Amino acid sequence: MKAIIINAYGSPDVLQESIVPFPKVGPRQVLIKIKAAGVNPIDWKIRKYGRRPCAGQGGADWGPIR
Repeated sequence: MKAIIINAYGSPDVLQESIVPFPKVGPRQVLIKIKAAGVNPIDWKIRKYGRRPCAGQGGADWGPIR
């Protein structure tokens, strides 16, 4: 699946589009298909100003699409 990977603080140039494996679904878990993900102001402020560890995968905020 496609994912935006963040390995450093800085401008939008530090964002890298990557192909990552689909998560493995365990017992009593579900896999939800996300059609869209957003970036909140706190997300880009943390990435730009480095207020806490930032390495990881973006797109943690999501909601229903009608």
